[in-house]
Amino acid sequence: MRAIQRLRPERVTFVLTGLHPQYPHFGGEDLACAEYMVELLSGRQPNPVDYIGWTATFLDDHLVGAPADYIQKFSADLILCTDVDRFNFNMPVERRMACW
Repeated sequence: MRAIQRLRPERVTFVLTGLHPQYPHFGGEDLACAEYMVELLSGRQPNPVDYIGWTATFLDDHLVGAPADYIQKFSADLILCTDVDRFNFNMPVERRMACW
């Protein structure tokens, strides 16, 4: 977020990769993250707790019948996904070809 704010771009695009029309529970984490970041970029101070409700049903919605070790790894990942502002780095993205 701080990197975006420093750059002050005219527009920010959020790519929600998990959404799928046949699976309404998929992509909630991408949408929640984007909505949270929009609030921050708008100068508001949203409560992160309001944006992590998707975790309550995530394992049941996505991992029914998965092996126990897979569920354990995913559970550990969920903890990191909901620990807002834990990491002090960003993934830089740059346009290489003006396709749009």
